[in-house]
Amino acid sequence: MDVSRVALGATSAPCPTAAGKAGATCVHAIAGFTNFTDFATDTAEFFTPAANDWSPLPDLATARFEPAAATAPCPKSAKSVRTCMYALGGLNDTSFTALNSVEALPVGR
Repeated sequence: MDVSRVALGATSAPCPTAAGKAGATCVHAIAGFTNFTDFATDTAEFFTPAANDWSPLPDLATARFEPAAATAPCPKSAKSVRTCMYALGGLNDTSFTALNSVEALPVGR
């Protein structure tokens, strides 16, 4: 990974269009603690197995650690992308309060 992290969420999803062949599957790493600094991150990245390479994704709106992660169809608002990666819940890094938010990052075709 380009960003060292623990207590992250992970899921597989179609690779972003620029990352690989049509139909290829990538591994996505979402949020977590970085470098054991006890600060949650809002970053996400994906691994393309065919290229053995990590690439960044857009940041989440909320830094979190220990989120659940899933891949599912995108909300209707993401018209050009059909697959999204979801970060669900987790804890914030200021008061270790459980989060009840869900964020969707468009990742696949």
